[in-house]
Amino acid sequence: MNKTISARFQLTLFKEETMEFKKHIVGVMLFAAVLSATSVLSAGDKKTTSVGPQQVQPKILAEFGIPRDGSDLITIPITLKSGPFPLTQRKRTYRFLLDMGSSTVSTFDVTLRDQLGEALGKRTVTLAGGRIQTFEYFRWPDAKIGKLSVDLKSTVACNDFQDIRRRWRLPFHGVLSLDFWKKHVFRLDFDRGKLTILSAAPSDSGTQIPIEFSKGGSPLISVQLPGNQESKCLLSPTPSATMLLHPDRFNKLVSEGHLHTAGRPRDIPIAIGKWYEGRGALDRVKVGRFTHRAVSVASAINKENYDAVGLKFFARYRVTVDLPNKCLYLKKGAGFDRIDSGQQSGMFFEFKVNDKPAPINDKPTPIVVHKVLDGTPAQKAGFLPGDVITHINNEDVSKLSIFRISELRAISGKVTMTVKRDNKELSLTMIPKDEPEKKVKQKTAKKK
Repeated sequence: MNKTISARFQLTLFKEETMEFKKHIVGVMLFAAVLSATSVLSAGDKKTTSVGPQQVQPKILAEFGIPRDGSDLITIPITLKSGPFPLTQRKRTYRFLLDMGSSTVSTFDVTLRDQLGEALGKRTVTLAGGRIQTFEYFRWPDAKIGKLSVDLKSTVACNDFQDIRRRWRLPFHGVLSLDFWKKHVFRLDFDRGKLTILSAAPSDSGTQIPIEFSKGGSPLISVQLPGNQESKCLLSPTPSATMLLHPDRFNKLVSEGHLHTAGRPRDIPIAIGKWYEGRGALDRVKVGRFTHRAVSVASAINKENYDAVGLKFFARYRVTVDLPNKCLYLKKGAGFDRIDSGQQSGMFFEFKVNDKPAPINDKPTPIVVHKVLDGTPAQKAGFLPGDVITHINNEDVSKLSIFRISELRAISGKVTMTVKRDNKELSLTMIPKDEPEKKVKQKTAKKK
């Protein structure tokens, strides 16, 4: 690796940031493991008739807002009816996470169990790492997304998402998975900040990318990596990194000089198995006719041992996913040439979680500065351990997930935070250091 690039990583900062990233990825892995396990509950649905891109403008079946930059999880509003009698039933809308491929079965939180009716039975499954968990399963309840009826005859699982909610600081009541999405065409337009469910793929959808399905039923796309390596990648719903690589692939790319990182990756035991500590910048990736350079990657293990592309990848495009036709379409978006954020402030947060269980709508716990390294932008700006962060660039952190908070802390240019210290409110501004991904991009550009 180029010595200049290696130096720019600033080893001490990178190790600290990696350990904080571990807290995020543990939640991601826990989420993925639970969803993978629920796939065994799937009941066979009738196949959906395939329809290709339409010359006539297709119908919009439902539409709602999403984060514009892929820096946060996407939630779907689902309306359920509650009460045993039709005339007295009340409707209430809940937020469900978008899952594009971790599971073939949607999952409801235990707080909604009373609305699922009588359980059809229980299944005991083994999660990654050997952990045993038992799920109840039910028929899909009467549900709508906007005016679109879900209308599925398959089963749903019921699970307790409390720990994941608290880790991610994100209130949600379930996960909408492939049992729904495999029957629909949907578009992620990050420039408009909209997810649109369509009757068919429009004719202007863009470049077609074939989709194949794993043995477990998860959709996969082909991604070309440096060294003429082909990777079959899951479609990840998380914004943790642009790509998640299996440890074997991660190590190989590092040894070949294509993936630039600092330190030596190592296994870390966690509750659901092992998380492989490793993060860096990849020279380039290619999907279809599109090439990206200096891509942020992390190493993680999933149940089927595939690599994955995340929301930060898709946010570079307008994406139309057509699972009935086994393909997706990519059209360049405003963020196509974006450099992945990786600025290093030298400040690390403590995302406090109460020991006692919290209700789903409980007020988020404080964001506290845990550590500030010497000689870093955070120290120069005047941040101190114990500072309580209340706002980042005028955004109230009590309304933000852990992913969005981390993204705001690392954006380009000035970052202004409002903090509480000794019962006083202060406004502190810093400029994070240049990200290593930018330096890798400059290096690879010179090779062209």
